[in-house]
Amino acid sequence: MDALAKGFFLSPPPSEPTPKIVSIKSASRDEIFARLSYLSKFQIDSFEAIDIENSSDVIFSASKGRWRSLNPISKLECGIDTTKIKTLKKVFSI
Repeated sequence: MDALAKGFFLSPPPSEPTPKIVSIKSASRDEIFARLSYLSKFQIDSFEAIDIENSSDVIFSASKGRWRSLNPISKLECGIDTTKIKTLKKVFSI
């Protein structure tokens, strides 16, 4: 059964639309939390394994003035590594 589940969808894909992309530099803590929660809820690229509350706080509190990409997030020790940065581009911009 597990082999079939990998090849075929046994449940419908997420019905909730992808959240609107927001600038990480100007996003509120709630906007950051909502987008990370979306990624976690639908288990997109292992975001369900990170602590959404902590990650939202750390990202919101970080000094983002000189950021030219989302890559500095991987250095914040919030559970988001470089492999997850590509996924963040679906919900955040600079």
